[in-house]
Order: sequence, then C-alpha cells, then structure tokens
Amino acid sequence: MGWFSNTPTANRVQNSATILTCAELLEANNNVLSRVEVFSAEQISRGNLLSAQAFSVQGASSNLGMQLQRAVGELNTFKREAQGLSAELDEHGELFADLVEQFEVPRAARQINLSGREMTEVATQLTASSLVNLAMLRESRQRSIAQSVATIDQADQTLNPGTFTRASLRLPEMAFREH
Repeated sequence: MGWFSNTPTANRVQNSATILTCAELLEANNNVLSRVEVFSAEQISRGNLLSAQAFSVQGASSNLGMQLQRAVGELNTFKREAQGLSAELDEHGELFADLVEQFEVPRAARQINLSGREMTEVATQLTASSLVNLAMLRESRQRSIAQSVATIDQADQTLNPGTFTRASLRLPEMAFREH
C-alpha cells in the first residue's frame, strides 16, 4: 500500500501522470483564455477612446457613443468572468502541483490524507468542472464578444474612415482543449 514507503510504483507513476495531464490541460486552456482576455482589454480601451471621440464630435446624445458604451460593457463583463475563471484554473493548477508532491512521501507522512486514487479522482473532477465552466463561458460570451468588436470596428470606420482598423479579423477563438 505504500503507507511507509515512497517507492515509485507503477500505480504512483500513473496517478502522478494523470494529475500532471490535468494540470497541463488547465494551463493550456488558461493560455487560450488569457489571449482572449488580452484582446478584449485592447478592445475595451479602443472602444472607450472611440466613445469619447463620438461624444465629442456628435454630442452627449450620440447614438454611436451609446452603442460603443454597450459594447465596452459587454467586453468588461466578459473580462470579469474570464478573470474569475482564470483564477480558478490557477488555483487548481497549484493544487495539482501539491498533489503530485504528495506522491514523493509515504502515505503515512502525507499532509493530504488521501490515497493516490482519491487524489487522482479529485484532480479529474476539478478538471471536468473547469472544462464545463470554460464551455459555458464560450457559449455565453463568444458571440457577444464578436458583436462588440464588430460594433467597435464599425464605429472606428465611421469616425476615422482613412485610418480605421478591423480588429474583428484578429479575434481569437475560444478553442479550449477538452482532453
């Protein structure tokens, strides 16, 4: 059982590998999430600048300025949700590193009083939960992000016809890995 031994048995190696695979999956998905979050932050800044420009050119009741503010609000909502989910993924990754460390000590000396199988189950359950959260975020926000960026692009084209940029061509996908 390994209560007083820390010999790297096939079972321990397999459990460690499973937990490390879970950690790598979450890290890869966190990288995808970070790219979309950075892009959204850039578009929030761009939208705010264009909104100020629209209000200064068209007045306080500028329809374009209000559309831009709604688009920026949508992107800010996504950004807050993404930051919360990113923090969850980081926390799970740290827990997984702690779990793998526990395999280096005999079970009787572990700080986490779980068997290797139990630690592996915890890691796979947390990973599954995070994957569901990522899928829900993608389903609820991907379309609104694209619409918000399109609104910002259209406003840029209206306000700056000679120098506008089309950020929607650089919109990163939320292509999260599932395994």
